[in-house]
Amino acid sequence: MYLVDKLYSKIFRTLNDGVFELGYGLSSIKKPERNIVLMYHGVDTIGGNLFNGRHTPLNYFKKQIEFLSKNYNIVSLKDYFVRCSSEKNLCCITFDDGYLNNLINALPILEKYNTKATFFITGINEVGVDILWADFVNIVSKLYSKDILIGGEEFQNKKGNYFSKESKKSLMDIVKNIKPEYGFKEEIFSAFEGKIDFKEDSKYFEYWKLMNSRQIQLLAQSKCATIGSHGYYHNNLGNILFPNAMKELSNSKKYLENLIQKEVTSIGYPDGSYSEEVCNYAASIGIIHQTCSESFNKEEDRKNGFLKNRAGIYNFDSAANQMYTAINANL
Repeated sequence: MYLVDKLYSKIFRTLNDGVFELGYGLSSIKKPERNIVLMYHGVDTIGGNLFNGRHTPLNYFKKQIEFLSKNYNIVSLKDYFVRCSSEKNLCCITFDDGYLNNLINALPILEKYNTKATFFITGINEVGVDILWADFVNIVSKLYSKDILIGGEEFQNKKGNYFSKESKKSLMDIVKNIKPEYGFKEEIFSAFEGKIDFKEDSKYFEYWKLMNSRQIQLLAQSKCATIGSHGYYHNNLGNILFPNAMKELSNSKKYLENLIQKEVTSIGYPDGSYSEEVCNYAASIGIIHQTCSESFNKEEDRKNGFLKNRAGIYNFDSAANQMYTAINANL
């Protein structure tokens, strides 16, 4: 039975690839009876997974947007919230993190197909930081192999990931769930200072470079782009102290609105992390189009009128089967 299932899966996936390459829409990839919000991160020309799988190869992205534009009614996030309860076959496209490659690589494709997308961006430019902590951890974990002391705790690199010698937990897990406040992330930056300098190497730019304030303004001028919040420091807003989450939401909204001179009404919660009180506070300051990622905290959150779930696109498969996995995700 295992071999039969494996053979079926291989044939099915190969068929998906063939249909996708031919540009046909009538395939098992499409699921017209449901609506979907897709979550991209970066779009890169390299097409590798050197540090993580968050960057979609440019040639894959072209095929996916062409497919979506032919087979779905692609709408803005704002329109999605209004129409998703009464219509089907809607698709909304979102991007997290605010990478420069969104402006350079993704936007021209979106404009070619007149496709709307929402770009969730942090306020980190205001504090003079040019890289998100998650990218920093991913990159230094792959490029630096020696033991490191962070905030008085020793970490050891095991196969490209740092683990605490004391708790045995991964550095990424500690940052997200145990020490989620931004102060610990600053300690990580400081710990590696002078030990590794990857930012001068252009071959890594697509993996971490963010848009600066001027580039965010250029993106916002496109009729295909809407700017939303991604927090201020890219902290997990459901895990940090609530007063700090309130500040992040307010400061992020203020920074972006001053920058683009447009109202910011949406947020993509970093790492999909939120809480009921965070959602309610965000709505109270006008952030009424909220998105998590991959799952709700609890089943009742599906009834939250401010919150929608998203399916992620990750570079661990072919262009067709990335799309199939996302569209058929159990959300």
